[in-house]
Amino acid sequence: MRKLAYVIGTLLIVIAFVYGYNNNMNNNESVEKVDDPKAIETAGHSYVQKDSSLLVERLDEVLRTLEKLEKTVSDSPIDVKAIHKSGSLLEEKWDVIEKQVEEIDKASYMYIEETLYPLIAEAKKDSPNVENMKALMKQTQERLIKFKEEVAT
Repeated sequence: MRKLAYVIGTLLIVIAFVYGYNNNMNNNESVEKVDDPKAIETAGHSYVQKDSSLLVERLDEVLRTLEKLEKTVSDSPIDVKAIHKSGSLLEEKWDVIEKQVEEIDKASYMYIEETLYPLIAEAKKDSPNVENMKALMKQTQERLIKFKEEVAT
């Protein structure tokens, strides 16, 4: 009688594992069929929206930091310490979203960084070239705004 109970128990456990495995495989297949996250019209779509809205918020933070750097350079171009601080803050804000921007659009990422990193490097110099910084700030701001508009739509 004990052997029969062990056999039945073992069979039930095996059946439960097989059933659970098959259900898991069916769920994975339905997820794998959707390649484009924009094609998801249920909760997945709202996740993508939340993700992009968070990126837009962080891009706004980078733009605000860039505006603070611009104001610092305009108001006190000889205050190297304040320029260094603003440049470092800009770099920190960008670092938060850098990977995400690169994953979304590699070309835009490279386009933004063509002006952003020279700007940050200029801000960190012992005697930054203010005129060069102004040109780089304008270009960087335009590129960030353009990318933000692309992400927002």
